[in-house]
Amino acid sequence: GLEFGPAEAGDTAAKDKTYTATQLLQRRFIEQHGSNQCKDLLDRDLSIEKEYREARESGVFKTRCPQFVETTTVLLDEIIQSNKTK
Repeated sequence: GLEFGPAEAGDTAAKDKTYTATQLLQRRFIEQHGSNQCKDLLDRDLSIEKEYREARESGVFKTRCPQFVETTTVLLDEIIQSNKTK
């Protein structure tokens, strides 16, 4: 949104560009990790207290989540850079 979003109300072209970039990001993330849902990525349903505690105790927030953040950052950079060359 910060990169492609509308600067003025009613800028539908910018809104469409943001939507397209968001969909591309999600699709590429899912291609790499199989899902974009925490429940699937961490093999636990974090809305269930017991599973949330298990996730914390197992350390997945420190071992897996940074990988997902890195993937997102790399993908976003690729998307932004490819749009700058167009």
